[in-house]
Amino acid sequence: MARSSRRVPVATGLGSTVTSMVLVCLAAGAALLGYIRLKAELGRLEMEIGAVDRELMARRRSNEKLRADYEALVSSDGLNRRIIAMNLDLVMPGENARVVLSEPAVEIDTAAAPVRRDRESRIATMGAAALSQ
Repeated sequence: MARSSRRVPVATGLGSTVTSMVLVCLAAGAALLGYIRLKAELGRLEMEIGAVDRELMARRRSNEKLRADYEALVSSDGLNRRIIAMNLDLVMPGENARVVLSEPAVEIDTAAAPVRRDRESRIATMGAAALSQ
């Protein structure tokens, strides 16, 4: 068999150049659109980070204030100042601050007295009997 001398024409000229240019432009456009989208997202994230940082600093200041208030309330000097300010008339332990109350007058019910004595004697005899066993 003999080979045929037909050749397939190679596409040369303006068509292939335009096609390759369009493909390059599309690739560059897609890359630029991706870059713009990423820059916008980066800006949004930086704004969120700034807001979170501001909130964190505010909470740290609040915590420091609360910690100082707690230390003032727990310390003995702070407690003494608050007691004085509230007029509670409290004293520290160890100070001589005794209040003596008078004994209440005891009223004896004469009708119940024999019953009480009788009951006490029964309890005493039961206790003695239990001890002797």
